[in-house]
Amino acid sequence: MDYKAFISRFKNKRILVIGDAMLDQHIQGSVSRISPEAPVPIVLQQGEPSFAPGGAANVANNLRSLGAKVVLLAKVGRDHEGEIFIKGLKERGISTTGILVDHAPTILKTRIVAQHQQVLRLDREQIEKKVDPNFYKKVSKFLQNQVNNFDAVILSDYGKGMITPPLVEEVCALTRKYKKILTVDPKVEHFAYYRRVTSITPNRKEAENAIRNIKITQEGAHQLGINSDRLETL
Repeated sequence: MDYKAFISRFKNKRILVIGDAMLDQHIQGSVSRISPEAPVPIVLQQGEPSFAPGGAANVANNLRSLGAKVVLLAKVGRDHEGEIFIKGLKERGISTTGILVDHAPTILKTRIVAQHQQVLRLDREQIEKKVDPNFYKKVSKFLQNQVNNFDAVILSDYGKGMITPPLVEEVCALTRKYKKILTVDPKVEHFAYYRRVTSITPNRKEAENAIRNIKITQEGAHQLGINSDRLETL
């Protein structure tokens, strides 16, 4: 396969990425001693923290680096971290027209690194267990108005609340209606959501865990959209 020719086909393709937005914060430092208060290293911070859009935004950024025109549909909080996230998208040439502001704070992942070794990761997140109908209406309106303008759609599922069964069902229906490619970067716990997508890209561990978690029976095959005649080959 000519990979360069394949990659060049991304140029100017319009791709919608739907998924969980996170802000990555990195704090650099050095360690020279252990705390007398507990058996943990003392990190002396060097310089100011750096920030980068993470989660689904990383997928969007990778596509942008291949020359695609990318819109990210995600939610951030009405906070300073949300502002930093949106600014980071603009700096990377990723459209922010799909960024929706929600009441929950922006997901923040802070990594403390010393001598090129990650010492600690601190996560701040508030995951909603129930779908907010008002928020979903905003997402649905965007999808109804915009999906046909894209060449492909990617669901980037980190299990933080953006990707839900109703959302996947609507995206599947719209992409089938307009004959668009729909690819899923999956979360193992959500495999039953992804019926009738064009393709799914689990890594080996995710695929193995999904097979363990989903009982391959007539009912299980139906959940996955697998023809029951093919069960013997799985």
